[in-house]
Amino acid sequence: MKVKFGEKTWTFEQEFRVRDLLKELKLNPEEVIVIRNGDVVTEDEVVRVGDEVEIVRVISGG
Repeated sequence: MKVKFGEKTWTFEQEFRVRDLLKELKLNPEEVIVIRNGDVVTEDEVVRVGDEVEIVRVISGG
């Protein structure tokens, strides 16, 4: 699986639950959105080898 976050890219040869992937990358799940193959996924879903994963930082404003 290829994981992209900003300018960084990682490759993993195993599957993860989204929450475990974020823990591995030391990212706070409340600060990001995870997109798997073009679809937003929850922390409970699994990302697998072969998936394209993009992690996007959440920006809020008022």
